[in-house]
Amino acid sequence: MSVGSDITTVPGRSTTTASTAPVGSGARPAVGGSGAGARGGGSGGGSSGSGAGTSASAANPVATHATGGPGDLAQDLLRPQPAPKDILELIFQSDAAPDTRAVDHVRNTLASVSGKSVSTPRVAINGGAQNWTAGQLRQLADDATAQKQGGGQAVIHLLYLHGTYGGDTSVLGITVRADVVAVFQDQVVNSESPVASAATIEDAVTMHEVGHVLGLVDLVLHTGRADPDHPGHSRNKGSVMYWAIDSDLFSQVLSGPPPVDFDNADLADLAAIRRS
Repeated sequence: MSVGSDITTVPGRSTTTASTAPVGSGARPAVGGSGAGARGGGSGGGSSGSGAGTSASAANPVATHATGGPGDLAQDLLRPQPAPKDILELIFQSDAAPDTRAVDHVRNTLASVSGKSVSTPRVAINGGAQNWTAGQLRQLADDATAQKQGGGQAVIHLLYLHGTYGGDTSVLGITVRADVVAVFQDQVVNSESPVASAATIEDAVTMHEVGHVLGLVDLVLHTGRADPDHPGHSRNKGSVMYWAIDSDLFSQVLSGPPPVDFDNADLADLAAIRRS
């Protein structure tokens, strides 16, 4: 489908308003910095919001898994059931809309590793730059979403925002819940260089964070291949799951542009999660 064919505008909704709503304090650590969750371990990362994406119940396991930590929704996204359709919901502020090529790349990759149809509805929101917290990002996703978890679908909410994560200008992207990813477009643009365009960086960061949602690296499986110094990340500089990809450090540790694809080990893990 055309990326621009399904756009919802949310008039009068500002990110400042969304950020004031409290979020459950039992959230697992976000991935994009340190820490990772896996289904069945640790405390839940659920939100106290009442948005369409967080209507968890025993009768809706997809919604329940979506309120957990990074990796908890991976099996629902990759397996044919109980969600035969995956959705990448693009929620973005003015002048922060995602690059069409990056969206196509992520959508096609998810379709390939899951064997499912993947749609990319868009939601335009108001608001400006701020120093976002994990709780504010989860609440924003719940407030802005037009997609319900379950009912035959699993949803990843991709937030494209102005500002920073907690005032840290080195963070380009982060995964703050099993179904919520944020990409900080101002920092992506600021990281552009002669060897890496903003579009390439955005592609790499988005793929990296979706990789965490899908359980990489060792957030669902326990292969022992994750970087012990950077949990949830790859040690392979040729993988988009390399630990430096979601921060501006990539330009200091890589000699060229960041990788934008999963490596063979990542793809093998995703296939194993799908079979599990």
